[in-house]
Amino acid sequence: MIRELAEAGYITSFCTAGYRCGRTGDRIMGLLRSGKEGQFCKLNAVITFREWLDDFATPRTLVAGEKVIAQEIEQVRQRQPEVFEAFLRFYEQTQAGKRDLYF
Repeated sequence: MIRELAEAGYITSFCTAGYRCGRTGDRIMGLLRSGKEGQFCKLNAVITFREWLDDFATPRTLVAGEKVIAQEIEQVRQRQPEVFEAFLRFYEQTQAGKRDLYF
């Protein structure tokens, strides 16, 4: 299923940062209404998808996932340049095996 979603151009997020950071209930609803929620979710989706790909993906799923991640990273670079360097550091740490990083 995850490979099929990736092949269709969709990223799968395994993020649980909202719960850890208190972004639940009224707080997350306020972020959703204002559009600010996406600032966190895109970053965390890429990082957690990277984790999942490295830890569980089949070779075929890895290829499809890498393509989606490349597109998502480019979107972050273009749409959120103010956090891109920090995001890239987290992403690279995740690729190197560190786990449980989030914004």
